[in-house]
Amino acid sequence: MKYKALLIMVLWILSTGTFADLQSYPVVYQLKTYYSTSLTIRVEMATQQLGPFILEKSRKWIGDNRPATQVFCADDHSLVPYNTPQVCSLIYWNINFFREPIAGLGSRSDGDYYLNNGQWLLRESNNFPRIRGNSKAIVCINNNNCRSLSPNDKLGNYLFIIWGKKPALVELAGIKFEIFTDRQAEAVDKQELMAKLEPNIKYLNNVFMSKMGNYIKKPIKIVMLAVNSAAVKDSGGLAGDHAFLVNYYVKNGQVSLTEEASFAEVTLHEYIHLLAPCNLFARWACESLADYYAFKATSLGKINIKALAVWTKVQHTDSNYKLGLYKIDRLQKQTSQWAYYKLFYAKGASFWNELDLLLYRKNDTLDNYLNLLINNSDTYQSNLPQAFVDKMIGLLGEKDFNTLASYYLE
Repeated sequence: MKYKALLIMVLWILSTGTFADLQSYPVVYQLKTYYSTSLTIRVEMATQQLGPFILEKSRKWIGDNRPATQVFCADDHSLVPYNTPQVCSLIYWNINFFREPIAGLGSRSDGDYYLNNGQWLLRESNNFPRIRGNSKAIVCINNNNCRSLSPNDKLGNYLFIIWGKKPALVELAGIKFEIFTDRQAEAVDKQELMAKLEPNIKYLNNVFMSKMGNYIKKPIKIVMLAVNSAAVKDSGGLAGDHAFLVNYYVKNGQVSLTEEASFAEVTLHEYIHLLAPCNLFARWACESLADYYAFKATSLGKINIKALAVWTKVQHTDSNYKLGLYKIDRLQKQTSQWAYYKLFYAKGASFWNELDLLLYRKNDTLDNYLNLLINNSDTYQSNLPQAFVDKMIGLLGEKDFNTLASYYLE
């Protein structure tokens, strides 16, 4: 059966570059886009040059519990098993898209979607099975618009791919943004929306760029997805490499301006993930720092107690909150359960809030010591780096820091 190639401009959420020499990449994922009433695309990978190979499962983010992708050998259309040596000239699989629901699409929703304004949104999670031992891989659409794929064992840096329409281009605080939306936000003035965040972004740039030395060198892609906040429970945001998804809110079919504060906080949270990627820290610290600094950015660096207020409200809603953050982090790493992961935010942000308040009383600020939180160990560590702990004890005294640590961390 012949298909007509989909002749549309393809926009990559992570890159608009093209790799001229695909031969230097032993693993190439070719996305074949077609007109299809079944909302399906096909992914192909030439494997003849690999000789015997072992297929491994795709990376999946926390909470994506879908079964592993079924992969087939084009030689005889047989199923290719995972973790077993194979010989095949080409492997392939299909990715099925859903139509964006009327109630909206949570940024952390499973699946891949055809949006209601002619755009297609594809996420890496569960979609790109790997070849063991081959970390040098790229993903291309119809031999063009290619992007390297992060190694299978690397935290963060997930691909988000969207195609079908040009983005709105906004530049502020020295950073270029390319903003994609579904239909309901098409009429929103993106320049005006983002301009409101410029002072907050400038503050975050000053903290994370100047003090941690991490500079953003590529345009940031933002995908705005509508949700009815009463109907969609997994709303929020999700960050990738120089890209993130963020929900905005609608009521009675109209963009809700009363939810702008929530949109701003989520946008700032995801932006922080790009400034300070999660592979630098313990996972609990990564998520909770992003939450706390999103709150702190809204007051342009002035001390506030919003994270403390959130923790006071939710601390009794889950019995697992009685556990220390180190224990929660280890349990999450062992089980990969969202039930533990979701606990990082409120309790963790409250820890940073209290610590920052103690520093404030010493005429100091947590901003000055974020670089000491980077994990320089070869192995994953749930505990705070000893250099950071020693610095805090030196500034605050052993009694005050240990009291705080015993309540939140241990």
